[in-house]
Amino acid sequence: MTPSHSSYISGGGIAIGGAIFALASASACASLLGDFSVGDGGPSDGGDAQSKDSPGPTDTGGGTEGGGDTAPGEAGAPAFMATQVSCGLHQTCALNGAGRIYCWGGNAYGQLGVDPAVAPISDTPRIVPDYGMFTPATAGQVVSGGAFVCAIESASTHRVWCWGANDFGQLGNGTSTPIANTPYFQPRLVMTDEAGTTPLADVAELAAGPTYACAVLSSGDVDCWGDNSSGNLGQPSGPSPHLDVATQVGSLGARAIGTGDHSACVLQALGLTCWGTSSSGEAGAADAGVVQPSPPGSNYMLSTGLAATAVDVGFAHACAIDTSQNVECWGSNSLGQLGQSPTLVSSSATSVAVSNFGSAVQLGAGANTTCAIKQDASLWCWGGNEAGQLGQGGADDTDPHPLPAQVHGGAGTWKAISIGSKYACAIGATAMASDPGPLYCWGSHLDDKLGNPSADNADQQSPVPVSPN
Repeated sequence: MTPSHSSYISGGGIAIGGAIFALASASACASLLGDFSVGDGGPSDGGDAQSKDSPGPTDTGGGTEGGGDTAPGEAGAPAFMATQVSCGLHQTCALNGAGRIYCWGGNAYGQLGVDPAVAPISDTPRIVPDYGMFTPATAGQVVSGGAFVCAIESASTHRVWCWGANDFGQLGNGTSTPIANTPYFQPRLVMTDEAGTTPLADVAELAAGPTYACAVLSSGDVDCWGDNSSGNLGQPSGPSPHLDVATQVGSLGARAIGTGDHSACVLQALGLTCWGTSSSGEAGAADAGVVQPSPPGSNYMLSTGLAATAVDVGFAHACAIDTSQNVECWGSNSLGQLGQSPTLVSSSATSVAVSNFGSAVQLGAGANTTCAIKQDASLWCWGGNEAGQLGQGGADDTDPHPLPAQVHGGAGTWKAISIGSKYACAIGATAMASDPGPLYCWGSHLDDKLGNPSADNADQQSPVPVSPN
């Protein structure tokens, strides 16, 4: 699950070491994480399903004014205009054309950047206020975790700010105080020392899991913080069940990162390095269930022998785009998320090519769902579909699809995808790659995370526009 992972315009790319590299959605990301099926990143699961919020700071997000009584998926309905989107477990966040952060959905732990007592939930995008510490207008990337959010400031220092749930130290500020005791709806700097004197800086990319986050530095080093119970921080899990400051995984020469529920993978020059729990082979371990407490000494190579250009990690599977623009996946295939029939392939520690699918330019992995955008800007998804997250348009179509199926409706052509907890969001293609595009979401509408009041908390099998106000 991406989950967040976040998705960028123009197929996703970021400068690391002077070069531009493709990013996966929810890592990038995904590395949102994807459809979180365990743990919500907060003190209790499902705690964000509450009453609608009271009025607070919102604006159009750069979208078209209005909306009225337009049906959720009706053609021509106005949509929030976004340059990046990141889906989480209870909430969704996006950047508008001015670089401002907007979030919507559940807010039990302050992950929308406002006091939960003021707004326990929001069905439309809310701007993250400026508390005199972090200026949302300078955000370069935002990622949505279980019930917390992190962002990179676009100022020259490229520091990281996080807010929301903190029971596993996922805010990285040197404490693991629960939200009930501290107003963590206000962004806090991620630190590299317990004394709180040295902020994490020079960050090129963020990725969030349910209760942890990782950063790729401009040097290619990787730092992680938060929950380490599965070794997903690249550290031995025994004496350190969680780490509340950014801790170096290693000098990995990382170009991009994907974070899943219990494991993470980084993209390197010649291959991939993965670590964490490999219950179904998602961390590349042949013996299912083996925890790799630190990055292995050799790269994880795709079975085709090709290099990877993007990577993302879900609950128990991972996928990459190779240099031939094919998608290769490994790990659990319980619902066809590897693009293979579950009766033929139940899991695989070695990558398998998604059947009859090529020309991929961007990727997103959720709990049991995978999506990819092709070079022609069409969007395709496969795997689990219990809440309609494959976007197939049929009210009764909740069956899994092991073969890629094109998403129906919405913008029609797409440039960015992020997968969250049984739902997905994507940005429509625009004439200029750098322009903000219309944002659509579909799948589970629990906690109002689709951002469309007309959806009335019902699952949506087709893309619906995120409300512009």
